[in-house]
Amino acid sequence: MSAETETWNFGLLDVLATPDHQPTLVALACAPDSSNSRDTAPAPGPDKSSKGQGPPTEKRKEELTQKLIKQYVVNSSKATTTWIKNFGEAEQNFLRALVKKLDAYWATSLYGEDSRRAHGRDDLRELYEIYKREFLIEGTCPPQPGIGSDPFALSSPFLAVKKGGLHYTTVRIITRPTPLLPIQRNKTQAKTMPSFVNESHKNAEGTDELWKVDLGIKYSGEKNNLVWFGPAHPFKVLAVAIFQGNSQEIPEYHGSRITIEILPEDGKTQPHVLWLVHFTAINLDIYEGTGEIFKAGTFLGMTTRCIGAATGPHLHITAAKDTSLEDGGFTREKIYKLWTGK
Repeated sequence: MSAETETWNFGLLDVLATPDHQPTLVALACAPDSSNSRDTAPAPGPDKSSKGQGPPTEKRKEELTQKLIKQYVVNSSKATTTWIKNFGEAEQNFLRALVKKLDAYWATSLYGEDSRRAHGRDDLRELYEIYKREFLIEGTCPPQPGIGSDPFALSSPFLAVKKGGLHYTTVRIITRPTPLLPIQRNKTQAKTMPSFVNESHKNAEGTDELWKVDLGIKYSGEKNNLVWFGPAHPFKVLAVAIFQGNSQEIPEYHGSRITIEILPEDGKTQPHVLWLVHFTAINLDIYEGTGEIFKAGTFLGMTTRCIGAATGPHLHITAAKDTSLEDGGFTREKIYKLWTGK
């Protein structure tokens, strides 16, 4: 394996780490700052339904894994240890073994030691956000073997590659538990988003590209944790692209991209095309929705892991046209007003 290219293919529950691997203080110190605090969840009640029973079935293991990840990401290790005591002996043993693997995975940098992010932690947070919203994982792109038989995508091979300054990874396609449920919407996120007008986006030469912006967790809202909903106006999906190999549809530094046209309802503001970049989980309705018009605040997806050219997870927005600064161009100020409806 060359120093420039590092690749991991593994199943989360199978080979998260060697038995003697423990999280380091350095890796755990990369935990989020106060602007990225964890959600607060009420302590779950006892789950004694299986006490006195034999080893958990495969289906029960899937249920326990989902519950544990939600508990593990939100609460402290001590709280998780106490929570485990609510289960029967066989299930406690399964959960304790899984906690050791999660501890190692949480601190593992899948992109190599030079990465600024512990990607394992970001992956667990993404799974937590998926489970919390009761989404199902429909598949991944690029496709990973066995994904269809694993609703939690935990025992399927997962791809993480860093080559030079670019990150490559699989993108999860997620969906509602049943088509009968409405598509999730959140009109508040866009309308209450803090101003990003002064968030400079400098290129390699140090020039501020005024038609681009990178949005971190501050802009998704603390309860959303890099989960993104659409603008304050209806919008049309023009294209969804995920980089695969030598794809000409999308540059590899984007990794993934949703192209939308915002359709203001005031009759005065002109529609405009935006590129939404770096998604690592995409709503199936959006993924398959090219040509469709969606309501304001429709759920788009998540940018909880690194993909493309990124030093950390974030949503990148680019005005796809009219970026010439000679006539004022479509600057961050215009993007902000269009996105938030202000």
